[in-house]
Amino acid sequence: MLKHIKRNYQYYLSFFIPALLILLYFACRGTYPFGKSSLLTVDLGQQYIDFFAYYKASLLHHPTTLLYSFSKALGGDMVGVSAYYLISPFNLIFLITPQKYFPVAIWLMTILKFGCAGLTSAIFFKKSKLLDGLLVPTFGVSYGLMSYLVVNHFNLMWLDGVIMLPLVALSLSDLWYRKYPFWFAITLGVTILLNYYIGFMVVLFSILYFLFLAVIRNLNFKQWWQSFLKFTTGGLLGAGLAAVLLLPTLSALTESKGQYTITKIHWHFEYAPWQGLLKLFIGTFNFDQMSTGYANIFTGSLALFGFILFFTVRRIPLRVKITAGLISLFLALSLCYEPLDLLWHGLQFPVWYPYRFSFVISFWLLILAAYTLRYTRQISTLQTLLCLGVTSGLSILALSVNKDFNFLDRSQIIITALFMLSILVLLNLRTTHFHGINNLFLIVVTIEMGTNLWLSLDPISYLTENEFANYTTQLVKGSNAVKQKATQPFYRIGKTYERTKNDPMEADYYGASQFNSMMEPKVTKFFGKIGQPKGDGFVTYNNGTLLTDALLGMQYFMHERQDTLLPAIGSTNNSVLPVVSSRPDLAEYTTTDVLSLQTIHKNPYALPIAYMVNHQVTTTKAYTSFPLAQQEAILHSTAPNLTQPLFTAESYQIKLQNMKLKKKAIGLDYTKINTSNPGKVTLTFTPTTDDPYYMTWGASLNNKVVGLNINGQTIKLDDSYDNTLVYGIADHQKDEPIKITLTSKGDNLWLDNLSISQMNRKLFKRWNQQLQAQSLKYTKVTPLTISGTITAKEDQVLMTSIPNGKGWHIKVDNKHVKKRQLLKTFVGAQLKPGKHKITIYYRPPYLITGLIITSLAIIGIGSSIILEKKRAGKGTV
Repeated sequence: MLKHIKRNYQYYLSFFIPALLILLYFACRGTYPFGKSSLLTVDLGQQYIDFFAYYKASLLHHPTTLLYSFSKALGGDMVGVSAYYLISPFNLIFLITPQKYFPVAIWLMTILKFGCAGLTSAIFFKKSKLLDGLLVPTFGVSYGLMSYLVVNHFNLMWLDGVIMLPLVALSLSDLWYRKYPFWFAITLGVTILLNYYIGFMVVLFSILYFLFLAVIRNLNFKQWWQSFLKFTTGGLLGAGLAAVLLLPTLSALTESKGQYTITKIHWHFEYAPWQGLLKLFIGTFNFDQMSTGYANIFTGSLALFGFILFFTVRRIPLRVKITAGLISLFLALSLCYEPLDLLWHGLQFPVWYPYRFSFVISFWLLILAAYTLRYTRQISTLQTLLCLGVTSGLSILALSVNKDFNFLDRSQIIITALFMLSILVLLNLRTTHFHGINNLFLIVVTIEMGTNLWLSLDPISYLTENEFANYTTQLVKGSNAVKQKATQPFYRIGKTYERTKNDPMEADYYGASQFNSMMEPKVTKFFGKIGQPKGDGFVTYNNGTLLTDALLGMQYFMHERQDTLLPAIGSTNNSVLPVVSSRPDLAEYTTTDVLSLQTIHKNPYALPIAYMVNHQVTTTKAYTSFPLAQQEAILHSTAPNLTQPLFTAESYQIKLQNMKLKKKAIGLDYTKINTSNPGKVTLTFTPTTDDPYYMTWGASLNNKVVGLNINGQTIKLDDSYDNTLVYGIADHQKDEPIKITLTSKGDNLWLDNLSISQMNRKLFKRWNQQLQAQSLKYTKVTPLTISGTITAKEDQVLMTSIPNGKGWHIKVDNKHVKKRQLLKTFVGAQLKPGKHKITIYYRPPYLITGLIITSLAIIGIGSSIILEKKRAGKGTV
């Protein structure tokens, strides 16, 4: 064992130094189990952790939901989602981790991934013979703790590609020593499998690095052509290896994220290029940089000086310097020139976390720096002056503009300059007579990268471990209570509280909310039309009505308790279960269970997943900004024999506190009288019936603008949405005054699209009875197949609450029929009158095709390995 460690000490140091530094940092931050904090922040806490729970539940209980899941909003393809978020082998840790301890599993995964990044880079630099001795772990630490990894530690799904990049680069070097490119095919294929998005960036860099290596080897045309063929063949085999996931994912992208692809490119710089140089300083990161920042390219002073000096080393041929210079220029322009930026991101601007490809630039800096150290023993006076000039120039630039950039201050500039000078001293001392210099390089670089780690993450706040654990415990209790009482094989669950929009995946139930970069636009548009919060990448079912609950099969609701008999658990109910919805109309439903912090309601009006409606549904009018009008249109088109209005406008009174109408105001547009005091607008009305009453609420009225309180209950609003919402405000409250208080968070308040309406409960019930009488009688329900019997009448179509997608197919009486898309959203079909056996099933598009291609690629790679071994056995060089 000791011999093994001594022989591989460079690898051990490269793994353990980054891993221990990230461990030490989070221990000092009080991360559980060292304190009450966690690593849950931004998307990791609001999105990814719920996917991990879904991943565990799917693998252990129902694996087919990795292909399609009704926990993704109303239902959606999951192959692409799994390929993007969940393929990492590190995720297997979740299978042995209790759900409430997931933050601990994430902490462990993060440590391991940082260590593995350092390890694979060390393997590259040692195996490629660019570095030896302690310089190998020195560069391993620089890569394993580069700013890209540090500031994206919560984007766990990207880190596997960063780990694989050095191995892909190493396999490219192998092309010239083997006849068959199987190592390149394997490493590239695995990289794409682990995350196709980051894998695409690695493919682009592989092209650049192949050209660089080809120029280094000074090949003639025949040799160049042979190497190019091996590169192309290896790349195709690698893509083929990943085809089993890649093809279904590409298909899913065309129905989701791909529909937002940029079609018009602006040929301009996104910012002045010199501004990007400020990211060469230590700790240049804060919360604002997550959304609209510059590229995170800090890799340490040794990498920077090594990169600059590369172009001054005499032993490096001019052709190599020119090639490296052109590649460097291309990469530099990619950081600020829009067309190249878009190229790296697959022709889509990232939503938050810009310049996601910048890890390849850090790796490129390290590669050129390694060549510098390999071919330079001690730098000259001119090279020293050049480095001093760079240090001085960058420091003067930063000092002159740092007041304009909130991620950089004088202390960071001074610290960076001191590290630069320290590295410069060591470069001058680096001679064959001073063998301890590499020890100092490792020590200084470790301290520098550790300092960058600390300063970069110090401004970021994290969720406490208890906040996650307490909420998750209650959420799972609620969903389990529903599952124990459920009598139907398919049902959806709604709720009036929320931690994240992916709560259905967290607790493994069918809901109707989702935050996902691969959301289908047809789903988000439908949610917007019926008054639910939505954006390009999310939908939330918090503001339903009796009609939408029934239409979408929301059979159960979990509702936070508001009574005074709650048990003492050390925190208030609202802090454990944050209220995001006002649903007094839940009084129409049956209470089936009362838990410690919530009640469970069953909706007797919930429709099955399929039912027969009038053919007029195919021509339902769209009302983009009027959700109640849209719901009424759906009722009348699905049952045109019902002619009464569903909603009737209700009058209300307005009382102002420190607010007044603006001059020349159009509508309810107010401004504060005294800007230093709170401003409120109070709406009051008294219901004249026991029917449900609903309020519409404009897209401009989000959490940043206004606070909402309905009858004494504060509602937690979303920070952003782009559609009009619906809120329930009364039910069975005849002659009881209703009070709605809007508190302005700024100096102005525009009550956009505000109205109050009464629902005709009797009409709703008649509509519901009519559709219930012709709904699907289940015979079999699985995550991918729903079957049953249904009876159709003349002029009717089958309508489902399943979002239409390429993978859905319908069989009627064992014969395939053509799908129809209803309400521009749902799977439907034309049926002949009579009783029918219906089977609706999902098959991920191109999955079988991808599997065949992957099998052929495996055979091709396997054959090339066998041929290479036979060739080696014969002594062929």
